[in-house]
Amino acid sequence: MTLRLLLKFLEERFAVSGRKVLILDYDGTLAPFTENPSDALPYEGIRELLLKIRQAGGEVFFVTGREPEEIVALIGLSPPFETWGCHGAVRLLPNGKRHSPNLPESVFFGLNKAEALLKQIGLGRVERKTTSVAFHWRNCCPKEVGRVRKRAIETLKPIASLGFSLLDFDGGIELLAEGFDKGTAIREILRDASEKDFAVFLGDDLTDEKGFVEVNRRGGAGVLVTSHHRKTDARFFLVPPFEVRVFLETWLSGLEKGGIQ
Repeated sequence: MTLRLLLKFLEERFAVSGRKVLILDYDGTLAPFTENPSDALPYEGIRELLLKIRQAGGEVFFVTGREPEEIVALIGLSPPFETWGCHGAVRLLPNGKRHSPNLPESVFFGLNKAEALLKQIGLGRVERKTTSVAFHWRNCCPKEVGRVRKRAIETLKPIASLGFSLLDFDGGIELLAEGFDKGTAIREILRDASEKDFAVFLGDDLTDEKGFVEVNRRGGAGVLVTSHHRKTDARFFLVPPFEVRVFLETWLSGLEKGGIQ
């Protein structure tokens, strides 16, 4: 459903809800994809809107596939927002305290093996994270993508059976230690939420689908940020970057005025 319907939904929920919790993915949602991930700065006006939302008393959380420190650096606000990185496996608090899972040696062995084997493919970009290894082919020649994807899957499948899952995302595939996903992270963020509290989660990728399901289950809204419609569990969709800015402006206005009109 469109921006207009989403804003109508916000108007109805802001009037009767307690806490308003805004949960955000980053890449493809608040920032464009770039060849160099460190160049993926927020769309114009996003950083300023997030700062104003915090100043108005809004609760903001990030849930991302990246290491959380990367998001803190790209957003560039101090203190940073609480960020759940590596698909919710790593929690970075505003005070800088980092909570990482205790992983068994078998997981480290699998990740090390996957990283080494993927590098042997020679195409694409290999990214090692705390709980996963991602293989990116976004910058590959379009004619090569099918072949590169097939080789990556063939390489990772034997390792995936050892306590990992394979996760498709826009422009790559990721070998992820089992037990971590964005839905689980959002469940933890909202652990103490009451039935009156209201949460919205903005995301753009297949990796965000479990997050959409979780906020929808609680009466909130999963919002798919995309220029191309696809099958999704999100209740609404926004076209970036303009509609994302309108949404954040409306959220801010609702906080400042005690409701949306």
